[in-house]
Amino acid sequence: LAELISQGPEFNMHFMIWCDSWNNFLRICPRKILNEFEYRVLFQMGQNDSVNLIDSPAALKLELHTALLYNEQTGDALKFRPFSLPNKQWLSTLSSTLNK
Repeated sequence: LAELISQGPEFNMHFMIWCDSWNNFLRICPRKILNEFEYRVLFQMGQNDSVNLIDSPAALKLELHTALLYNEQTGDALKFRPFSLPNKQWLSTLSSTLNK
């Protein structure tokens, strides 16, 4: 799996991996593979897991129903609500597009 993750983009193969803890990530991938993932989404978690994933305890401070979108290249972390409902205009546009 680690080889596919590191060499996959050359062959148009991209990966999204979901893990519920840092230790579970380490069970399937070596630590150095984490650098292959440019973007990471973190929900509320313990300080150690947050530090291991983004070198910051920021995920420890998240509230319920919030997350961080972390960019490995820039080091930016954007706090967002991943489960908010779309507004009526977006739904209307989507409906029109699907009906065509």
